[in-house]
This record gives sequence, C-alpha cells and structure tokens, in this order.
Amino acid sequence: GSINLGRTQLTKAEVEATLRELAKEWHGIEYDVIRRNCFHFAHVAAQRLGARPLPDWVDRLPRLAAGAFSLCMLQQTTLCGAPLCGANI
Repeated sequence: GSINLGRTQLTKAEVEATLRELAKEWHGIEYDVIRRNCFHFAHVAAQRLGARPLPDWVDRLPRLAAGAFSLCMLQQTTLCGAPLCGANI
C-alpha cells in the first residue's frame, strides 16, 4: 500500500535536484536494517520535498527494535561484556 503525504511545492527541477542530493547521501552500502533503513530515507525524503511527515505507526516496529538493540548493546558493554539478548556482535 501507499500513504499520501500530500503534494510538494517544489518545481520539477527542484524535485530532481533534491533526489540527486539524496542519492549522494544514501548509498546502498550504508544500509542498516535498524539504524539507516528505508523508513529513515522516507522520513528525510518527505521532509526535503516539503511533504507531510510519515505517520508514527509506519516505522514503529523498527524504532522499537532499534531501542531494544541499543539497550542490549549497552547491557553487554556495562556488564563485563557478558553476552545478553543472544547478541554476539
């Protein structure tokens, strides 16, 4: 499905320039399923294009996962490096 975020006030040339800028900043090699994913890109793209922001529910699960992952990593580093959460990173 899709979500209507409204219309941009940018011209076609401005949209193209914005997309070129985004392409320079968002390389596939930098993709991270938790910290830099398609939801992050969509948030930035919508903002730069002057559209409405994505609804909070769209990326709730990845945000929760990122929070849990960060907590797990914090616990690992503060508890003598003992592996917690099953993560062995």
